[in-house]
Amino acid sequence: MTGKAKGGKAPASGGAAARSVAECVMGLSSMKDGDAGFREAVENLAGTFLHGDCGALAREDRRLEGLDLEKLKGLVSKIRAEEKEAKKKKAEAETKAKGGLEEGKEIIIPVDQGLKNEVSTLSSFGSPEWSVALYFLYPRQVHGLYEDSRKRLSIVCSHLTKTLYGLEEAIGMMMVGAVAQEPVLLLGPPGSGKTRAAVEFFEALGLGEGRQDPGGEGGKTARDGRKMGGFFHYLLTRLTTPEEICGPFSIPAMYRGKMLRNDTGMLTGPGIRAAFIDEIFKAGSGLLHGILTLLSDRAFHSEGRLLPADLAVIVMAANDPPGENELAAVYDRMSLRLYFPDISLDPGKSEDSMDGEPGFLHVVERAWRKEGFQLDTSYGNLEGMARSCGAAPDLYDLAKKRRERGLWTAGAPACINDVLLLTRALCLAPFDRRDPKRPFLDMAPTEAFFQGFTTMVRELHSFQANCRLSGRKLKALYKLARARALLRKEGPPLPDVEDLVVFKHVWEVPEARDELAAEVDTLMDKVSEREQ
Repeated sequence: MTGKAKGGKAPASGGAAARSVAECVMGLSSMKDGDAGFREAVENLAGTFLHGDCGALAREDRRLEGLDLEKLKGLVSKIRAEEKEAKKKKAEAETKAKGGLEEGKEIIIPVDQGLKNEVSTLSSFGSPEWSVALYFLYPRQVHGLYEDSRKRLSIVCSHLTKTLYGLEEAIGMMMVGAVAQEPVLLLGPPGSGKTRAAVEFFEALGLGEGRQDPGGEGGKTARDGRKMGGFFHYLLTRLTTPEEICGPFSIPAMYRGKMLRNDTGMLTGPGIRAAFIDEIFKAGSGLLHGILTLLSDRAFHSEGRLLPADLAVIVMAANDPPGENELAAVYDRMSLRLYFPDISLDPGKSEDSMDGEPGFLHVVERAWRKEGFQLDTSYGNLEGMARSCGAAPDLYDLAKKRRERGLWTAGAPACINDVLLLTRALCLAPFDRRDPKRPFLDMAPTEAFFQGFTTMVRELHSFQANCRLSGRKLKALYKLARARALLRKEGPPLPDVEDLVVFKHVWEVPEARDELAAEVDTLMDKVSEREQ
């Protein structure tokens, strides 16, 4: 959100804004229920509640490497031509309706069918050129196009909840974090499925991890992140160096007096849209503090400059919360914390598990499908060798084998551009109903949402041991609640009291999550009763 807030005050920026919000939070305990101080402070700081990286960023020339520039220019031209034609139609419609238009109403021309067809076709919309072009969509176009992406992401969540048994809430909140572009922390004991959940989440968004493409198109690999869309996956240790995750320095560049990294396929590389960093707290504090800017602003330091990364979604995992105070700044940036418990041994049934068997066998069954696929295809490039040896063409068809084992449907249910388009819609939505941003007024929060947000922060201020609400975390919670409203159902995505469930996931230690969840439920009920 840009521009001036109510009263002509420009929104505060950077650390000053965070300090102001923190001071506001610290003073909430002395406010009365009817005190409008919090609301006024939030309005004045509205511009800081959304990531600046959600808008179109000025990219270095290297960020265009691997893109079909002619295709990109064609998409941008189509977007501009469609908007120009829509403005012409709108002017004609307003001329005809002059004198008969109600006050406050606005004529909105629907998005051209050609553009809708582009976005509704995953094979077209999933291209890296669209990853750039969607930032040049006009607000009217974003509003008219995001519904297809929302439906596809809903299919992703449904698909994953069938394969990741018992993790329905975690999958839903991971998608919320992806749209809000907030770092997500998966916390739980070893073997609880954290890595599997993150990897399958990224694969369902059409991202590859630098291994052979499941489609088997001529042995093409997913190492070229720009061509196929990629994610970065790495396990950190105390000895991990920045070169391992950001790439080594280029020796030829050093001879020219430049300190540039060869970061293709690495965390900050072009085309890397998502990252899964395992055992995040095992790394040294120096390495972790070096990526703080990447966690907050999706940017990294290079030659004394701050450059934007293509990274949009960050998921991290750990077995336990950090025990050192020096990691408090890193931990505070992980506002969305999801706990992965040990596998339950309670009997139950699942759609995909063997009929009549205990639900925990679903995990074993699913693991066997995946392990069997890996064992059966572990000898290098089997598809290429099968062709060279004149074997049956479908004998080592990896896509077919994945389908047979229930590991691959008909390709990815969605693409990373669906996430990015919803993020743009989130950023364009108005702060409240007095901010006349049409056609996004149907995304403005209800009054109950603001009252509930105020009540939640004020009451949870006394729960500091269980959930520490810093200024940074307050901004993240606002974004997460708005993102959840955008994803949770069809129809107008109005942020309401029910979207405040994101407060359940800001616990400091896993042992406090049940107590915090009960308190959040109580406060939500209190706000709902007050509205009735």
